[in-house]
Amino acid sequence: MRLPMFSATPQPLSKVLDDGFRLAARGYPKAVLLGLVGAVGNVGTTVLQQFIMTPQGPGAEWVAPLVIGYLASMVLVMISAIAITAHYYSVAMDEPISVKRALGIGLRRAPILLAASIMLGLAILLGLLLLIVPGVILMVSLWLMVVVLVVEQRGPLASLRRSHALVWGNWWRTMMGISVVGIVYIVGVFSIMLVVMAVVILFISVDGPDPEVMMLLSALAEGPLTAMLLPLLYAPTLAIYHDLKVRRDGDDLIARANRLLVPA
Repeated sequence: MRLPMFSATPQPLSKVLDDGFRLAARGYPKAVLLGLVGAVGNVGTTVLQQFIMTPQGPGAEWVAPLVIGYLASMVLVMISAIAITAHYYSVAMDEPISVKRALGIGLRRAPILLAASIMLGLAILLGLLLLIVPGVILMVSLWLMVVVLVVEQRGPLASLRRSHALVWGNWWRTMMGISVVGIVYIVGVFSIMLVVMAVVILFISVDGPDPEVMMLLSALAEGPLTAMLLPLLYAPTLAIYHDLKVRRDGDDLIARANRLLVPA
């Protein structure tokens, strides 16, 4: 199904990314709210890591709670990723959905994403062990896993295969696209981290609180703040997916054929 906000014909990469960033702006407020769900998961992971790294360390009785905590944090991040993708898909379709419905989709599809993520991690790990290059190739070719899982309602393995099929033949183009998206996102994250760290250092030098406490507070602050940047990651990825789908499946040819069949 073609997304009305995007072109029905293959476009230059610059136009695809421009459409993606425009989509990010169009659905920004709800996307940030959905990103905060993932931020809670990231904050939970940070707290658990700080607890593990304490001098005395957690005892054996903490193993089960820590595992459960990590899994819960991962699930929240996955729910957020799916919900943001579903939200932007609905915006691109000119049929916006509510935050509640987007989270519902995230909750239902999270187990599938968890299974797909495990498969993805194993595939990339195997690729990295084989002289690194295969791992990099897989990282790019499987980049669209979440979008396929949401838009095409596929299972874990089918989502990975579909992502690979869409990217293969346009691998370098896809790598360039996600590199631009990644650079924009990383620059934004580092900018936020620098501001937060500057505030932390200022407080440490003036009032002299426990540095470990301040570092924990900075990590807790970075989670919600980076949620503001997630739209710049997910919306352009959806635009890249749509362009590759048009190229791979011939959606533009189908659209042209349908126009020819319409009586004059």
